[in-house]
Formats: sequence, structure tokens, C-alpha cells
Amino acid sequence: MKVARTVVVWALVGLLVLPAGAWAGAVMRPNGTMSVLENGREVRRIQSEMPVPDGLQLLCNGRCLVQMEGVQMVAHDQAVFAVSEGADRWDVSVKSGRLDFAMRSDADLVTFRTPHDVVRFEDAVFSADTGSMVRGSLIVTENETRLALHEGTLKVASRNGSQVLSPGAEIRLASSEFAPAEEGEAVAAEGLSGTTKAAIAAGVGAAAIVTGAIAVENMNDDDDDDDVSPSTPSGLQ
Repeated sequence: MKVARTVVVWALVGLLVLPAGAWAGAVMRPNGTMSVLENGREVRRIQSEMPVPDGLQLLCNGRCLVQMEGVQMVAHDQAVFAVSEGADRWDVSVKSGRLDFAMRSDADLVTFRTPHDVVRFEDAVFSADTGSMVRGSLIVTENETRLALHEGTLKVASRNGSQVLSPGAEIRLASSEFAPAEEGEAVAAEGLSGTTKAAIAAGVGAAAIVTGAIAVENMNDDDDDDDVSPSTPSGLQ
């Protein structure tokens, strides 16, 4: 009992590091560690499953799974991102690195904010052949953002207008192709402000978090982050 009480006490102490009400409706489990950043400096290191701090910038060390309602993301090593939950949409700011995503038909749509542009998912078409899933990857480098679709059909909008992506399609968003993305740069660099979070509107390893959730494979795969291939997430429970 003494050991159990000690664990509970330390868990509560850990939760007090972040303000009450600061959690998004998402759960993360690092396969490695996840660092919470403030002004580019680590203020906390997470090694086990816990709720995602809403709008705070996170650095993945290893592979880090984030599970939301109907959506899963796998952040690759050194990816820097933040997650915020809105009334009917997930808002994910990505400063750098790769995120693989899988989305079920019952999921809220997603907006990705990067230093180069804001990419908003507008609609998705799900195929019974792929288990009613949309899967893709987002890679943010210093020079560009690349969004690739692996399964399903996805309509996205950016400063370049709306596009419908089919499996194998990829779009590239570079600073030279668009007007400066002040909003995207600010959000991706610092996370989401309280005002932005209010306006704009998780943990498993290689298996599903609950019955009916999306299975994520290859959490330990060391594939090249520049190779936009349908490695993760994949599968459906």
C-alpha cells in the first residue's frame, strides 16, 4: 500500500506542473520520452501515458503516439508540435518533423498549422476496402511542408485553394510559393494561445487503446522521415 500511495502522490505532483483545465481531449504515450517546451526550453519530460497538455509545444524523443477521438497520430523522433481540441475540429500546429495520421469516418476533422501554411481538412471519403480510414503523413522541414495521402480520399484547403487528394498524392507548401504565413508561423513556433484554442477549435503502443480504436504499427521502425510512405499509422481494430 505504501508503494501504491507513493505512486499516486507523485502522479498528482506531476499534474500540478501544468495549470488545471490545460488538457486536450487526447492521450499520448511516448515510445521514448516527450518534452513539454516553453520558449524553446524543456520544462517537463514525460515518459508514460498521460493526457495531452492543450496547446503546449511538445518535442518527441523517439516515437510518440497521440490518440484523439477517431484520430491517431504518430510523431517521429524530434518532431515539434502542439495539439488543441475545438468544438468540432482538432488543431495541430507543427513546427518541424514528421507526423503520420489515421482518421476514422466518425472523427472530427483536422487543421495542420505549419510555418509555411495552414492546411485544413474539409472533407474525407472513406473506402470499405481500407476499413473506412484515411491515412497520410505530414512532414515539415525548414524549407517546405509536405502532405501525402496513403489511403482514402481527402479534400484539403490552403492558401493555394482547395484540392482533392487521392492515395499516392502529395502536396508541397513552400514559403516561396505563398505570402508569409504569419499566423501559421506564430502558432507553429509557440503553440496555440488561449484565444486561438477557444476560436479554432491518445495512449497505446502497437495495439489499440480500446476496442474499436485505430491500431498503430511500427512504433520502433527507423524509416527515413523524408520518405513519405504509409508506414504508420496502419490497421484497424
